[in-house]
Amino acid sequence: MTGDGITDLLLTGYLPLRTQGLALPCYASGPNSNVWYCAVCSIDGDHSGTIISFEPFEADGIIRLEAEASRSVSVGDPWHDVLLWNKEVYVGAPAVIIAQFAQVMDQIAEDIPLALLDLAMATDRLDRRQLANGAYGYVRANWGERQADRWQSDNFVRGHLVIEARRLAVGAGLKDVGSIRELAVDRINGTLVVTMPDVLSKRFIEHGILKLFTAQAARLSDETGISLQFLTASETAVRSKPGRVSEYVPNHKKVYHRDVFRQR
Repeated sequence: MTGDGITDLLLTGYLPLRTQGLALPCYASGPNSNVWYCAVCSIDGDHSGTIISFEPFEADGIIRLEAEASRSVSVGDPWHDVLLWNKEVYVGAPAVIIAQFAQVMDQIAEDIPLALLDLAMATDRLDRRQLANGAYGYVRANWGERQADRWQSDNFVRGHLVIEARRLAVGAGLKDVGSIRELAVDRINGTLVVTMPDVLSKRFIEHGILKLFTAQAARLSDETGISLQFLTASETAVRSKPGRVSEYVPNHKKVYHRDVFRQR
């Protein structure tokens, strides 16, 4: 269900998801309205996306923003976030929020590195490599190396590659690409191996966007310092060429060709 015909609302509340970090932005027709909405992003999970619609939202625990923190937002505007830190509330697009806490950046990076990394991936203003390393260290210190590895492969790398795949699919006019959800990232001998399902790689090849996707994967690797190996389905086995590391063949019906992206 969507808010049919609603194109302009006030970002005037939020639903805390934790005591510190990103919260869910909540919208209303005015500062005193009790009818709440949430925004729908052009690409699910993309902090650099745009708002394409609003839909009704009901939840206990929504907190109203102070009047000076509220923002008028329209369909077509950049995605807006709400960040909670040290009893302060920051509101706006990622670049706006980052500018607001520039004076306390180091402390925020120490206290809520995962949220800061999410915002950093939507703007070029911060050192993504440093933040990615800091976020990994934070998870490892609090929950152990195994959980840190899982966060890095599943939440961070796979999450951002899924977003990139969806961006390209939307740009190419591709529909019914549920196979994007089947993108897999596995840790093999300390390196992250990205496997694209056969049906998805074929559709990306047909629409001329597979190379764009691998280029985005290479960019993610360069910017974060995380070594990635990218596998795409092919009809026949491709022999390893001189200078390439030995071929890794996953348990699939197809044999895969690999592009290797390493920290430079």
